[in-house]
Amino acid sequence: MMPALILAAMLVASDDAGSGLPPGAIRRLGCNAFFERGTPMAIAFSADWKRVATASPLYSVRVWDVESARLVRYFPDSEGSVGALAFSPDGTRLVGEDRDLPMVCGTTNVIRRPTGVPMVRIWNLDTGAIVASMKSTSALRCSVAFSPDGTLVAGGNEDRTISLWDAANGREVRRIPLSWKSAEGWQSSFCVGFVDAGRTLACTVADGAIHFVDVESGRESRRVESGLASIYWTLPSPDWKHVDVGGPDGSVRSIDVDGGSSSPAVALPKDRSELPLADSSDGRLRAVVSSTRVGSVWKSRLAVREIGTATSLLEIDGADDAPTTVAFSPDGKLLAVPAHGGLRLVDVPSGVERRPRRGHEGLIRTVEFTRDGKWVASRGAWDGTVRFWGVENGQEIGNADSIWGGFALSPEGVWFAANRNRSMNISMWNLGTRTKAWDFGEGNAEIVFTTFSVDGSTLGATAADGTIRILDAAKRAERVRFSRPTSAATGFVLSPDGRFLASTGPERSVVVVDATSGVIVRRLRGLDDDAKAVVWSPDGERIAAVDGAGSATTWRARSGDVDRHWMAHTASAGAIAFSPDSRIVATSGDDHATRIWDATGGARLAEFSGNQEWSACLAFSPDGTTLASGGDDGTVLLWKVPAPRR
Repeated sequence: MMPALILAAMLVASDDAGSGLPPGAIRRLGCNAFFERGTPMAIAFSADWKRVATASPLYSVRVWDVESARLVRYFPDSEGSVGALAFSPDGTRLVGEDRDLPMVCGTTNVIRRPTGVPMVRIWNLDTGAIVASMKSTSALRCSVAFSPDGTLVAGGNEDRTISLWDAANGREVRRIPLSWKSAEGWQSSFCVGFVDAGRTLACTVADGAIHFVDVESGRESRRVESGLASIYWTLPSPDWKHVDVGGPDGSVRSIDVDGGSSSPAVALPKDRSELPLADSSDGRLRAVVSSTRVGSVWKSRLAVREIGTATSLLEIDGADDAPTTVAFSPDGKLLAVPAHGGLRLVDVPSGVERRPRRGHEGLIRTVEFTRDGKWVASRGAWDGTVRFWGVENGQEIGNADSIWGGFALSPEGVWFAANRNRSMNISMWNLGTRTKAWDFGEGNAEIVFTTFSVDGSTLGATAADGTIRILDAAKRAERVRFSRPTSAATGFVLSPDGRFLASTGPERSVVVVDATSGVIVRRLRGLDDDAKAVVWSPDGERIAAVDGAGSATTWRARSGDVDRHWMAHTASAGAIAFSPDSRIVATSGDDHATRIWDATGGARLAEFSGNQEWSACLAFSPDGTTLASGGDDGTVLLWKVPAPRR
């Protein structure tokens, strides 16, 4: 019974933020609450505000539980960049508009090709299945809406029509033509919604008018002129009784739809702009982005104001400079704000963030243990920070910011090498105090990568111009500098004694270079694709690499002969690490798997899957019993390492 109980405990384990841990993980460093790959382009709350949906520019839609911040649904199969979302009134379905745009995904440079036809999709939130896919001709700023009874979905088309689809099967039941004069910029806005208990469809287009159309007959019943020649953006109240519209020149009008009146257009000064983003359901609050030009730079802030008084109840720091979408919960107590790498839920009006994310904003580039195994350091690829975590309690115990290039922990665990503020010199910092101790002297270009030899005697650094610098860590002096051995070299690893370095090379190879002269002494071949990561075993006997085809290869370091070659992953592999005793190899790939292998016998010892996207870096603890994996979700997972077979 004991093994079963242990397994059950692992399956229900959670981190200190309440998020579940994947099977096999013993701790998460950081919190991946509301993690989104990229900045959400569309946000929507369910009517009971228990769920919030986000749409990423990287072809995915996610649905979150508001209270726990846990991901409850993930739809990775959208064809374009989802630009609008809406829940059905009963909260069981979600509709999204797929804009047909090509996109470069992550760091793999894989271009997702558009299908040529924008789509409107309906997903079942209970099963995760696509209920219906409807063709649309709109690829720009078109909202979508469910009718109040949930039987119809409305969306706009670029041919100046509104489509009504059956929400059960996606069949187009009616296409309503609208007549208006084409105006410059009219494609920039197409907002639709149901009013009069679903009997009337309201919409704005760039012709400067608000149109009301009878759903049954498809005839326009009335229109309300905004007084603007062209509408660039639209912000309707939830009941469409009040609509704010903006013109391409920055002018703004507020329209009383029932009374047919509108306020005079207000043109802001050239050094200021203001964009309303959302109104609360009770019509009391409004979220706006206010931008002020300071010299040649625009500074933006997101604020929540009382409508009518313009009193700011809340100004939100840390949001994207100019978010294009926010959403109030139906009860008006929460504001969902897009942020780089995720979503923020802010309580109104206190400004306290619910379930704030901890950790990095997006991809982690490197993870390293201190010598005593009590700390883990992680470097973010996009946020310019290094964070230090306590292994036992999972808490962040310090950080260093403005580190955009190289970072490496010294083996003895006293120092870390880093360049700050994109500088051209590499500096040594005290790990305990995070204060700079000395510089190794300035180079000719920004440092982008650093690494220590296993014995700590040598520090290697490569610069943006391709220069490699070999530094004597004890003497605090530079030994030699030379040009990168091949144009394909994106990173390198030093041999344990610091005499050689191995780096990714051209034509599916790894090159071994003399660290005193920069001369290539050996080319290692046998890869199935270009190498993505290379590592030297701590005992100095082997060099290992993983490639874009998902295979792993080890070579005898002295002879260059292939020792083993195997398929480690079903997709591109991006990280590899040796255990301190050189008996175990860990690999990770784009198939979301981290695998542990016996380095000599070749048997697979364990497989873990838990980083929300993919793992980009790996590191063993000094005693070899724990593996750290840094993922694209900005967190580090710790795994228990099984012993190699004897």
